[in-house]
Amino acid sequence: MRIEDYRRMKIGKKIMDRVFDFAKERDCQYVFLAFGKERVPAHKFCKNFGFDEYAFHYKKSI
Repeated sequence: MRIEDYRRMKIGKKIMDRVFDFAKERDCQYVFLAFGKERVPAHKFCKNFGFDEYAFHYKKSI
């Protein structure tokens, strides 16, 4: 199967629901997710779950 074949199956929602349950069970205060700035669909996905933009990250190859 191609990745497109899995879209709209709510797999991401199932994963996020489990992540939130896992975090609550362990009394976590936050869930942090990081994606590259070019991953616009991932940003939208996070916002759909109520995540706020939090920080910019920088890296440098040496």
